[in-house]
Amino acid sequence: MNKKVKLLCLLLFILVNNIFAMRLPSPVIEPLTKGNFTYKASISTPYGQRYCFGILIIESIEAPRYFYTVPVYSIRINHHVEADIQWVDIKSMEFKNDEIITITNESNYVFEFNINTYEVTPINEETQNFEFDYDTFEINPILKKSNLELNELYEDYYKGIIEDNEKYTYNGIQPKRKKLSKIEDVIKVVENTLFPIHGEENIQTEKPYYIRKYKDKWIVSGQFPKNMNGGGFEIVINAKTSKIESLYQTGR
Repeated sequence: MNKKVKLLCLLLFILVNNIFAMRLPSPVIEPLTKGNFTYKASISTPYGQRYCFGILIIESIEAPRYFYTVPVYSIRINHHVEADIQWVDIKSMEFKNDEIITITNESNYVFEFNINTYEVTPINEETQNFEFDYDTFEINPILKKSNLELNELYEDYYKGIIEDNEKYTYNGIQPKRKKLSKIEDVIKVVENTLFPIHGEENIQTEKPYYIRKYKDKWIVSGQFPKNMNGGGFEIVINAKTSKIESLYQTGR
């Protein structure tokens, strides 16, 4: 009898843990469209599950085709609990006016995103940074962190990409020296460099380009077609000088 009780307790323990470890499907949110851009909600976990970010994916509709991501909030993951059940999705977003998108996550924290400046403003808290509470299974604000630190934390992931690509030094003709502050100008440098090397038709198949920025570096990656073997290009460009610091390309 004692063995049966122990077995039942063990089965109950496993069942309860599996229930808590189950993650409900992410809410389906229709993208918003304004002018030449669509705005899509997503989450990202680039730090090996140490952080979860609620993000906006901004994608151009017409040429030049590219997408860019902006962090809306971060969640510091508690490693005593399954990582994926701590992820908090964006559950709704809508235009407040012609330039502001109101974003609400599953924990009912609200943020406003300016489509012209890419700035995110928290509405019902003073922070965009949160941590998972093991006792309540809720996320709590981390008020000691600034919103600037959110962007630094998100962008710092790209530092590793730059370091990994340093061995792929570009030895070709450098573009004319120019400060690159607009994404459209970055794309021109990328295409003027890669079209002569790999052919315009080949590079065009890698759109939309994935564009990121880390401090004074632009990182642009191609998306290799799913029906082809290989990988897309990845190029690192100095934002202050237009200098191409590295170029990596597979599958060509």
